[in-house]
Amino acid sequence: MFAEYEKLCGVTHGGSRGKNYPLITQEDIAKELGVDVRTIQRLKKLQTLSSELHANYII
Repeated sequence: MFAEYEKLCGVTHGGSRGKNYPLITQEDIAKELGVDVRTIQRLKKLQTLSSELHANYII
């Protein structure tokens, strides 16, 4: 969920560097959603691990 939100906001490597867009960081997203930056990072990692586990271990 957070990874998709970051894509929509143009965030890559922690912040957007687009010419026509203001800089948007994970910190900005965390503030907007009312969570800590580390929480977003942990949930993104869990989502990745969950997908990998599902792909490798579910028959």
